[in-house]
Amino acid sequence: MIDEKSNKSICSIKNCNLGTIHSGNLEAHVKLHHAAEYAVFLEEKAKDSRKRKAKDDGAKLVLKIRLEMSVEYLKDACLELVTVHGRPFKTMHDSGFVKIVKPIIDAFGGHLL
Repeated sequence: MIDEKSNKSICSIKNCNLGTIHSGNLEAHVKLHHAAEYAVFLEEKAKDSRKRKAKDDGAKLVLKIRLEMSVEYLKDACLELVTVHGRPFKTMHDSGFVKIVKPIIDAFGGHLL
């Protein structure tokens, strides 16, 4: 538990008086001095991890963002990547770049020319 006054993690098992700032130190203390409680902690931690993984597996976070940008600004930025920063022109067709830029292009009606 966390002591609000000292802002330290406090071991609350069996009236143990260890206090530490770092939760990792507290976890190590429980592992060393309170084996049975540590086993329960690990079991709960594993359950929580499995729940989180199951929740994350099929879920995609989709955000709607508002972006103020003109077609000319996007064209100039892409041109700058190639002419000023020396990126190969084929970068414009790289799958990762396309994933980033395609939603913007689609918002402009699907073409930049």
